[in-house]
Amino acid sequence: MSSSRLAKLRKQPDSTWALLQKRLIGLPDPFEKLFLPNVWNFIINKSHSLSTNPGYVSTSLITTTSFIAGSASTLVTTTQEMPLNIYSIFVGPPTTGKSQAIKECAVSPMTAVVTETDSSSPVIQKCTSSGLIKTIADNKKGFLLSGEIYDVLFKLVKSDEENATGDVQVLCQLFSGEEASYRYATEKRREISTNTPFSILDIFIEIARLHTSRTSYTLTQEANDTVNRLNEEFIAEVNEAITEGRTPPKTKKIDIILRVAASLHIFNHVASQLLDQTQPTPPTEEIERTTLLSAIDYVTWAESQKEIFVEFLNDLLSPKMDETKGQPTAMVIKIACLLFSGSMLTYRAFKQSGPRSLRGIANSEFSVAIKDLEQSGLGNVRSVRVRFSSNPVTVFVKEDPDNVRWPTDYCNQTEYRSRYNQPTNKSISIAIKRALIEAQFIPEDMFPDI
Repeated sequence: MSSSRLAKLRKQPDSTWALLQKRLIGLPDPFEKLFLPNVWNFIINKSHSLSTNPGYVSTSLITTTSFIAGSASTLVTTTQEMPLNIYSIFVGPPTTGKSQAIKECAVSPMTAVVTETDSSSPVIQKCTSSGLIKTIADNKKGFLLSGEIYDVLFKLVKSDEENATGDVQVLCQLFSGEEASYRYATEKRREISTNTPFSILDIFIEIARLHTSRTSYTLTQEANDTVNRLNEEFIAEVNEAITEGRTPPKTKKIDIILRVAASLHIFNHVASQLLDQTQPTPPTEEIERTTLLSAIDYVTWAESQKEIFVEFLNDLLSPKMDETKGQPTAMVIKIACLLFSGSMLTYRAFKQSGPRSLRGIANSEFSVAIKDLEQSGLGNVRSVRVRFSSNPVTVFVKEDPDNVRWPTDYCNQTEYRSRYNQPTNKSISIAIKRALIEAQFIPEDMFPDI
């Protein structure tokens, strides 16, 4: 990222970031569903005692579990064996407890585990480029922990041609787990000990104890079938993008889902047994489908947050304004859906032909909007399978104007009827219409021409 673009970000008023934060937290988060009830209750209580957010705590616990267990464990699927490395970033306004969460759920547990196992510390907080490389070269691993996101991102915004330090490769190695060779400085390392809470430490000391020897986690057959389906859907999505001349999706989503599933499997097992005041036993080697589905919810939510943020940055950094950048509200999105031309719409149709200011919304925001409209009696959310597509298509079928209880908070009857009677968007194919008719979601006479 050029210095001029960074300067443009710095010139944004606080209100711009406040509106973005409001938009991001408007999407329901999945954290409560990730953990067993007694474990979630523990996380809530721990968050309150630290004056921090359960989301910060949950993300830190998942990442720390992944690192500690991954030091001697891998995840084996039908096609590959992978490390458990996870790269997690969370952001929030000042004074919301980010540093407390990282300290109590990552830094302090790692200090305790290093002391318990009498090993060298792989933790990297603030360091020079040579110190970063030295730590990884010495320990063959590294756990990068920072309460300030720029400590990490500023190492990534410069190419190696500009800084010639190799930082980008080192940071990528932390995620991929691949081996590399470096020449590095020989300065001494200094550690500052900290006071730590026993409840969190016990969990991670037990996780470390249970993973001192090599362990391989696998998936149950049901979970494996789900992963295979995800792979097929992703391949189909890539192929469709290539054939239509669009940029294929760039994501490690499936790998991340598997790593998060392993982390949840381990943390829930150990934490639950400790909370029941029993000595933790090794987690089963097979990860259940329910845990995998929780990981899917978490990663899907995280990627939607990333998508919103990236779209926002792309728009913000286009050559224009420095005034407050507004954000689409849930009400604005719902009104736009109701006033979309035709009797139905899909996310793809909305992205292509909706109001220009709303085309950057995430699929999750669109889904929340149409579900709210369904609950208000203004339409039905339908899912149909279409030939040659591995993914089901979600369609919002608007309610007939004569069946709507007027007035509504969204629009007036005349405007709604006018838009409802317009031709259906061309991206809603005949195959989708036929699938809706065959499933009896719409009457046959709605599209007499097919």
